[in-house]
Amino acid sequence: MPKQCKHPGCYFPVFSNGYCQRHQNDRTDEKWLRAKQKKEYDKNKWMKGQKQLKDSGKKPTGEKEMFDEIWNERPRVSHVSGESLQRWEDTKLFVNLFSHILPKGNYSRYRLNKENIILLTPQQHLNWHSYTRDKLLTMDAGWRKVFDLYDKLKEEYNAET
Repeated sequence: MPKQCKHPGCYFPVFSNGYCQRHQNDRTDEKWLRAKQKKEYDKNKWMKGQKQLKDSGKKPTGEKEMFDEIWNERPRVSHVSGESLQRWEDTKLFVNLFSHILPKGNYSRYRLNKENIILLTPQQHLNWHSYTRDKLLTMDAGWRKVFDLYDKLKEEYNAET
């Protein structure tokens, strides 16, 4: 007959150091305590890193407020296809409806320029960042308006510098 767990009232077979799998936390041997401390240390270290990421947060840029203004000023339809964007208003995808024509990383002065923002469906926004000009133009003729606007804004930007 296999040995039984040392925990009072437990009749499961022993797994390690006289305790079953359920009652390993009752162990008091040095090896177990060191492993438990290391696990707790690693967990706290990980959690500390998570808190720092959450707390450090980025400074507000004003984009969200600008997006809200654009949402209230313009028709709530895609600039490319004319598809209604109303169904995404109360979702996490709401900010994905707004796309910078000139990338905000390369053209930081145009980050908060309303003329540099167009409304797109989330899929169109993804396509805008993923595909080439030729690919987009073959997908939908509505992209021509976006590229005309892109060329105009880039010209304005270059004239300022």
